[in-house]
Amino acid sequence: MTTVAYGRDDSNSVTRWILYYDPASQSFTYYLFNGSGVSTGITTAAGSAPLGTWLTVELRYTGTPTGGGQIWVNDATQPTWTVSGDFSNAAPYRRLQLWNDVVGTTDVDDVTVSTTRTAP
Repeated sequence: MTTVAYGRDDSNSVTRWILYYDPASQSFTYYLFNGSGVSTGITTAAGSAPLGTWLTVELRYTGTPTGGGQIWVNDATQPTWTVSGDFSNAAPYRRLQLWNDVVGTTDVDDVTVSTTRTAP
């Protein structure tokens, strides 16, 4: 698995979510963490993120007692790519960290962070 991005709290010490890419299955796994550090994972379908192609990836995260998350790839999602539950945390969500674990394998372009979803 290759790390793509992290969402962290205001102190940068608590991870809210992590996005991984699996080149073998050409899919993403999106882990969301609750206030106790327990994670719940969502994995997209095999082949949903082909190697060597530009993709639009949207991560939805609501860190509240009735929150959850969802992953979209190229403006499409599936019911199994959604999770709900108590994802509340004491510190506010503040930081987006983009990763490139292996030099020259990940390119990031046009990153948008918003509190509401915009139309594609």
